[in-house]
Amino acid sequence: MDIDNYNTFIFDCDGVLWLLGEPLKGAVEFLNYLHDENQKILFVTNNSTLSDVEYTKKFKRIGIEWVEREQILTSAKINAFVISKHYKEGKVLVLGEQGIHDEIGAHGIPTISAHVSSMEEVNDVLSNNHITYVVVGLDRHASYYAYAVAGLAVANGAKFLATNTDAQLPSKYGGLPGAGHNVVAVETVSNTKAIVTGKPTKFMYDYLKTFLNEGDSCIFFGDRLETDILFANTFGMDSCLVLSGVTTPEMLDGNSVQPTYVKDGLFSVLPR
Repeated sequence: MDIDNYNTFIFDCDGVLWLLGEPLKGAVEFLNYLHDENQKILFVTNNSTLSDVEYTKKFKRIGIEWVEREQILTSAKINAFVISKHYKEGKVLVLGEQGIHDEIGAHGIPTISAHVSSMEEVNDVLSNNHITYVVVGLDRHASYYAYAVAGLAVANGAKFLATNTDAQLPSKYGGLPGAGHNVVAVETVSNTKAIVTGKPTKFMYDYLKTFLNEGDSCIFFGDRLETDILFANTFGMDSCLVLSGVTTPEMLDGNSVQPTYVKDGLFSVLPR
């Protein structure tokens, strides 16, 4: 790989830059190198647990001081953008974490949490709120009753959106449950398929391309074939699969989705 062939560098976060917030080898150094070279840098993540503001704080904690919120495209941000284009009334029921509430709230749209603990609370939420949307993202605290209230709201006619359907969240311990398990539960109980807005969908690309210029030479760094690499391939970007997240070399064998490059991690891309 000759990084001089590119002027726009787009990164997934989990499994590429960090694992559960702990920076991966070479990630901080490579990002700071690109920044010093005045390259365009964007971050496109399906992780909806944080808002773009909170992500800037996370970058600072690992030694990357220059990231602005406009450079960060999360699935929560895209989801909120999609809702804002169609919203007329009512509340958004969120089965997810604070990032979804923050991003939807930034558009002046009220949200209510699916975190309830009894059927009485489920009934109260459904009876006392006009719920027009249900949004599901990664939720590490969801209970049986959270799935019940979200599923019933969808069954009662609320529009059903999901930030993403990633099966796993990469960690140093191995693959942890991703947003996909939250989404499938609500799809099952409501008998309704979610509209997905994160990678690898066109919703995400349509938002991303507002930051790109004609003639930009882009490369996308990701750790997941079915989201990151498929996203890049679908929309005409070169791709680099890093093996520091969920994908193993064996998963490449016979897979219809193939990256432009394969590297062990960002440390192996960093110029010496």
